[in-house]
Amino acid sequence: MWLTSNRLILTFSIRCVHYFILTPILTHLPPREQQVLQALYDEGRTQREVAEQLGMSQMMVSKIHRQAIQHIRERLLS
Repeated sequence: MWLTSNRLILTFSIRCVHYFILTPILTHLPPREQQVLQALYDEGRTQREVAEQLGMSQMMVSKIHRQAIQHIRERLLS
């Protein structure tokens, strides 16, 4: 019971962080970065799958992903 209760609290906390902190940051990212992050994290696709979907190389998807993460870090630290 204790583990279930803690998991529920953790899940709720993560959702709150996502909604109140990450969502506003994500909406300010360039559209291409939003698209790549959504495909990788929300849809669970691999970089190769995202590259095929968007008609670009896996290396370009990796670069866009890295830029998006850097933008998120900068906004969190500002």
